[in-house]
Amino acid sequence: MIDHNRLFNTFMELCAIDSEPTRERLMADRLTERLSSIGFAVSEDDTGKKIGGSAGNLYARLEGTAAGEALLFSCHMDRVVPGVNVKPRIEGDYIVSDGTTVLGADDASGLAAILEGITALKQAGKAHPTIELVLSVAEELSLVGSKHYLFTLVSCASKDYRTASRESAGIAPLPTASRSKAPQVPLLAADATILAFGDSITYGTGAGDSESYPAVLATLIGRKLINAGVPGEVSATGVQRLPELLERELPALLILCHGGNDLLARANHQLIADNLRSMIRMAVERGVVVLLVAVPSPDLTLKPPSLYEDLAKEFNIPLELKVLQRILGKSSLKSDHIHPNAAGYRQLAEALAGLMKKCGALSP
Repeated sequence: MIDHNRLFNTFMELCAIDSEPTRERLMADRLTERLSSIGFAVSEDDTGKKIGGSAGNLYARLEGTAAGEALLFSCHMDRVVPGVNVKPRIEGDYIVSDGTTVLGADDASGLAAILEGITALKQAGKAHPTIELVLSVAEELSLVGSKHYLFTLVSCASKDYRTASRESAGIAPLPTASRSKAPQVPLLAADATILAFGDSITYGTGAGDSESYPAVLATLIGRKLINAGVPGEVSATGVQRLPELLERELPALLILCHGGNDLLARANHQLIADNLRSMIRMAVERGVVVLLVAVPSPDLTLKPPSLYEDLAKEFNIPLELKVLQRILGKSSLKSDHIHPNAAGYRQLAEALAGLMKKCGALSP
């Protein structure tokens, strides 16, 4: 039988544990302790290191006492911000926070239900097939944690997933159907601030102030947009400059278009990727959604380096891959060989507005 008092106490306890996206260490430790106490074998992957977080995804397995196909349950350990120092309390027929934070019922309710259900099953001595759990981190950041699932640790995952997981050294790719559309992000509030961060292309070199892509985009989407472009800046300097802007402006979304000057200087692509990865992590750790813009290689093909696609897949973030390649390939849309003109910046802004609608940041 389900013990409603125990379920209530578990839910209240989980709500009170700090567990914002990429900061799930306390939650992961407590769940590991609870699951181990009822007989689960628990393991943790290294997703935390890959996304700049404090904990990885958890995998738990309770061996079956009866024949039958294994059962898989999944929840996430994080919650939306503000989710630190939550103080759940009873108010009439409801459980609420004190108003300064979220409650965290998403997904404390799911976690509590799983813990209670399996505890009751064990206490009743009921026979059951093998039960497996996958508990992800950073779900609230467009499913970043689940992108790094180790399907080799999940026996009831499909053979295709387990094979793909082995072939990619433990990181299973997204299903083909999911890769065909932009990763989904939260809808931007009407008063949300967007930070456009980059170098001369963000600044608007080659056009007037009101013709830069941030200025045009702000008009197109009706949101506050801050132009934080610095001509000539390399990505290493961007890593140093970004934190203060994130803390001061508190953006809901970061448009990151950087690395062009590194490419012009023939910098090592791994170094560029590492710097861009650091900037993305800075934003993700603060709960900021990131939209990445690929910069073309300074050669005849104008094809963006693969590092942009790799980073977008790593963090499961929206990517505008081809618009700058298309713009800089037309003399009528550029002011010089590396900068758009006013018409080119407008096309960039329009492409970004379209991507923001496609990924859910704006209503269609």
